[in-house]
Amino acid sequence: MSNQIFDVIIVGGGPIGLACGVEAQKQGLDYLILEKGALTNSIYNYPINMRFFSTSDRLEMAGIPFMSVENKPTRTEALEYYRRIYFHFKLKVNLYEGVKTLEKKDDNFLITTSKGSYQTRKNRARHRLLRFTKLDECPRRRTPKSDALLQRALALYRTKTSGSRRCELSGRCSFGMLEKRS
Repeated sequence: MSNQIFDVIIVGGGPIGLACGVEAQKQGLDYLILEKGALTNSIYNYPINMRFFSTSDRLEMAGIPFMSVENKPTRTEALEYYRRIYFHFKLKVNLYEGVKTLEKKDDNFLITTSKGSYQTRKNRARHRLLRFTKLDECPRRRTPKSDALLQRALALYRTKTSGSRRCELSGRCSFGMLEKRS
């Protein structure tokens, strides 16, 4: 199993992962999106008749209009919209490929999945962006246990840094990291 090398590896093929892929593509970076399930898997697992709290204009990305029958879109409309984003930009997404391990070695990230192994290119990208979304595995409410799990994840990525890394905890069981390269 040989390592495939990319400038950016995005873990999670939900709306944020797709938006990161679109941005990486616009920046001319060699990227890959890894998704353990279907495209936008967490939305796919929502109740069938669920309606979003946000209006469709707030869910738009990359200048592509999100048209819905009513002001607030349904699960089905969102799935169709994100599928159109995927096809419009011809995003590089590996579906049904769950991440098994993620480690930092030297100045690279090494990722092993159920189907292969990948690594980031050393010092190629000015920004290296990884996105993790665990919505489909998280409890419905934030608990001390779920917060502790997220804090451990943040601590893992804050280790061995020289202050150049900014980690953020946002939303329900959502974790994102932006590492700024000089």
